[in-house]
Amino acid sequence: MQLIKHITRQATSTQLPHISGTDVGSVLLPVPPLEEQVVVAERCEEALRTLSGRPTIHRTAVHAQDELGRAILAKALRGELVPQDPNDEPAELMLARLRYATAGAENESRTKPRRTKRDAEDVVDG
Repeated sequence: MQLIKHITRQATSTQLPHISGTDVGSVLLPVPPLEEQVVVAERCEEALRTLSGRPTIHRTAVHAQDELGRAILAKALRGELVPQDPNDEPAELMLARLRYATAGAENESRTKPRRTKRDAEDVVDG
Protein backbone atom coordinates (compact mmCIF):
# COMPACT_ATOMS: atom_id res chain seq x y z
CA MET A 1 0.00 0.00 0.00
CA GLN A 2 2.90 2.33 0.72
CA LEU A 3 4.23 1.70 -2.78
CA ILE A 4 0.97 2.86 -4.38
CA LYS A 5 0.85 6.00 -2.23
CA HIS A 6 4.48 6.83 -3.02
CA ILE A 7 4.05 6.34 -6.78
CA THR A 8 0.80 8.31 -6.82
CA ARG A 9 2.56 11.26 -5.16
CA GLN A 10 5.43 11.03 -7.67
CA ALA A 11 3.21 10.81 -10.80
CA THR A 12 3.50 13.91 -13.02
CA SER A 13 0.21 13.80 -14.94
CA THR A 14 -3.47 13.29 -14.19
CA GLN A 15 -4.78 11.69 -17.39
CA LEU A 16 -1.92 9.26 -18.02
CA PRO A 17 0.40 9.24 -15.02
CA HIS A 18 4.11 9.19 -15.80
CA ILE A 19 6.46 7.50 -13.38
CA SER A 20 10.20 7.46 -13.97
CA GLY A 21 12.63 4.71 -13.10
CA THR A 22 14.15 7.05 -10.53
CA ASP A 23 10.72 7.41 -8.88
CA VAL A 24 10.32 3.66 -8.64
CA GLY A 25 13.91 3.25 -7.42
CA SER A 26 13.32 5.74 -4.63
CA VAL A 27 10.65 3.56 -3.00
CA LEU A 28 11.75 2.02 0.26
CA LEU A 29 10.47 -1.54 0.50
CA PRO A 30 10.56 -3.35 3.81
CA VAL A 31 12.52 -6.60 3.58
CA PRO A 32 12.01 -9.37 6.14
CA PRO A 33 14.99 -10.74 8.06
CA LEU A 34 17.14 -13.31 6.25
CA GLU A 35 15.81 -16.24 8.37
CA GLU A 36 12.23 -15.37 7.39
CA GLN A 37 13.23 -15.07 3.73
CA VAL A 38 14.72 -18.58 3.90
CA VAL A 39 11.50 -20.00 5.41
CA VAL A 40 9.37 -18.29 2.74
CA ALA A 41 11.64 -19.62 -0.04
CA GLU A 42 11.46 -23.18 1.38
CA ARG A 43 7.66 -23.03 1.55
CA CYS A 44 7.49 -21.77 -2.03
CA GLU A 45 9.75 -24.59 -3.22
CA GLU A 46 7.64 -27.15 -1.35
CA ALA A 47 4.46 -25.77 -2.93
CA LEU A 48 6.04 -25.94 -6.39
CA ARG A 49 7.12 -29.56 -5.83
CA THR A 50 3.57 -30.44 -4.77
CA LEU A 51 2.09 -28.70 -7.80
CA SER A 52 4.55 -30.32 -10.20
CA GLY A 53 3.22 -33.76 -9.18
CA ARG A 54 -0.41 -32.84 -9.93
CA PRO A 55 -0.43 -33.75 -13.66
CA THR A 56 0.87 -37.24 -12.83
CA ILE A 57 -1.79 -37.70 -10.17
CA HIS A 58 -4.47 -36.53 -12.63
CA ARG A 59 -3.30 -38.91 -15.39
CA THR A 60 -3.26 -41.80 -12.91
CA ALA A 61 -6.79 -40.98 -11.73
CA VAL A 62 -8.13 -40.75 -15.30
CA HIS A 63 -6.51 -44.08 -16.18
CA ALA A 64 -7.99 -45.72 -13.07
CA GLN A 65 -11.41 -44.27 -13.92
CA ASP A 66 -11.23 -45.76 -17.43
CA GLU A 67 -10.27 -49.16 -16.04
CA LEU A 68 -13.07 -48.99 -13.47
CA GLY A 69 -15.61 -48.22 -16.21
CA ARG A 70 -14.47 -51.24 -18.24
CA ALA A 71 -14.55 -53.48 -15.15
CA ILE A 72 -18.10 -52.38 -14.25
CA LEU A 73 -19.30 -52.96 -17.81
CA ALA A 74 -17.73 -56.44 -17.85
CA LYS A 75 -19.39 -57.32 -14.53
CA ALA A 76 -22.73 -56.01 -15.80
CA LEU A 77 -22.50 -58.15 -18.93
CA ARG A 78 -21.73 -61.21 -16.81
CA GLY A 79 -24.66 -60.40 -14.50
CA GLU A 80 -22.42 -59.90 -11.48
CA LEU A 81 -23.50 -56.42 -10.38
CA VAL A 82 -26.71 -57.37 -8.59
CA PRO A 83 -28.07 -60.64 -7.24
CA GLN A 84 -29.79 -62.61 -9.99
CA ASP A 85 -33.41 -63.73 -9.74
CA PRO A 86 -33.62 -67.40 -10.76
CA ASN A 87 -37.16 -66.75 -12.06
CA ASP A 88 -35.91 -64.22 -14.62
CA GLU A 89 -35.82 -65.21 -18.28
CA PRO A 90 -32.27 -66.01 -19.44
CA ALA A 91 -30.70 -63.19 -21.47
CA GLU A 92 -30.20 -65.45 -24.51
CA LEU A 93 -33.92 -66.18 -24.73
CA MET A 94 -34.88 -62.55 -24.24
CA LEU A 95 -32.46 -61.44 -26.97
CA ALA A 96 -33.77 -64.10 -29.36
CA ARG A 97 -37.35 -62.98 -28.65
CA LEU A 98 -36.38 -59.35 -29.28
CA ARG A 99 -34.64 -60.26 -32.54
CA TYR A 100 -37.71 -62.16 -33.69
CA ALA A 101 -40.03 -59.27 -32.77
CA THR A 102 -37.78 -56.73 -34.48
CA ALA A 103 -37.48 -58.86 -37.62
CA GLY A 104 -41.27 -59.23 -37.74
CA ALA A 105 -41.75 -55.47 -37.48
CA GLU A 106 -39.21 -54.87 -40.26
CA ASN A 107 -40.91 -57.40 -42.54
CA GLU A 108 -44.31 -55.88 -41.83
CA SER A 109 -43.07 -52.39 -42.71
CA ARG A 110 -41.64 -53.69 -45.99
CA THR A 111 -44.88 -55.33 -47.11
CA LYS A 112 -47.11 -52.27 -46.61
CA PRO A 113 -47.65 -50.40 -49.87
CA ARG A 114 -46.37 -46.88 -49.83
CA ARG A 115 -48.72 -44.04 -50.68
CA THR A 116 -47.53 -41.80 -53.44
CA LYS A 117 -48.39 -38.21 -54.28
CA ARG A 118 -50.59 -39.51 -57.10
CA ASP A 119 -52.57 -41.65 -54.61
CA ALA A 120 -53.19 -38.55 -52.49
CA GLU A 121 -54.35 -36.57 -55.59
CA ASP A 122 -56.77 -39.38 -56.50
CA VAL A 123 -58.33 -39.21 -53.01
CA VAL A 124 -58.80 -35.42 -53.28
CA ASP A 125 -60.24 -35.66 -56.83
CA GLY A 126 -62.36 -38.71 -56.05
